[in-house]
Amino acid sequence: MKLKLIDTWNDPYSTDFPSQAVFDGTYLYVVTAATNTGRIQKIDPATMATVDSKTWSESTDWDGHYIWLSGSYIYSIDNYDMTLIRKISTSTLAGVWLSLAGPGSFMGLDCGTSDGSVLYCGWGTASGTVAKITKVNNTTGATISTWTGIVDQDRSVNDILWDGSYIYAVTTHNTKSKCYLHKIDISTMTTSSSVALPGGTYPYSMAGNTDYIYMPDQTTKVVFKIRKSVMAVVATSGIINGLPVGITVLNNKVFINYDDAVGRTLWCSMLNGNTLAVEDTFKSGVPSWTLTPSMTNDGTFIYCGTENSGPGIGQIYKFAIAASGGFVQII
Repeated sequence: MKLKLIDTWNDPYSTDFPSQAVFDGTYLYVVTAATNTGRIQKIDPATMATVDSKTWSESTDWDGHYIWLSGSYIYSIDNYDMTLIRKISTSTLAGVWLSLAGPGSFMGLDCGTSDGSVLYCGWGTASGTVAKITKVNNTTGATISTWTGIVDQDRSVNDILWDGSYIYAVTTHNTKSKCYLHKIDISTMTTSSSVALPGGTYPYSMAGNTDYIYMPDQTTKVVFKIRKSVMAVVATSGIINGLPVGITVLNNKVFINYDDAVGRTLWCSMLNGNTLAVEDTFKSGVPSWTLTPSMTNDGTFIYCGTENSGPGIGQIYKFAIAASGGFVQII
């Protein structure tokens, strides 16, 4: 199977780039960020047109950089005051602030997820404190309980994934060259098991299915495949020609986006979910780059976000899986 580019969303505000996107079964929601401004945009995937948007510019200088979906709300972390989460209605895009108590000095929110009733918020810092995840009331922002990482090994939580039973957290240490994936029991907020990623020091995001978690690492420039039942790395991709950032999984295919760190050209590859062998690769036809893990899917199509420095706008590319045709280069 191949991928075929079938449509492109162009940000109507021109100056923004898509930080991250989620799909609720009907619409795509994308947080777009510009200096001191944040927007949530609602996109019809059938037409790839913005059907609604909301802009915030206030004393907090909100600049959303990480979002996740839970029920009828989207949650987005503020990029300037990283103890704030914007809780956004999917129907009206109206939002309220949740102010969270940080679990340690100089700690900021890095990522989050939800099990449908409470939030799980990942914290990190460049100072000497250990990475933490707080279990948070999704109405008041009050902390219910806290998970603590490995002292002197975990400093930041880069991403969190909820699979219906456990949360999985990938952690890094900015000076120890350490990277772990932790499987966490949500009832006790304690570690069930962990695996060290071989050579990995900077995974940016992760995605998974029933049995596996897939994770790109920017240091080794590979994708790791971890079997959840035994928490072990069972496959590693070949070297990626760039810095992998975003990832999504669909129909036993793994999709990653990355830039080449030279010409700032966006690449996107489709990998076999069993072997992690590359089956198809797209290269954008104009200079562009991806800064955040803005990849998702709707069960049929793949969506890949980028800031495109050619026309100077944020874009989301829509790809279909086809029997033939491959990628169509963007002109």
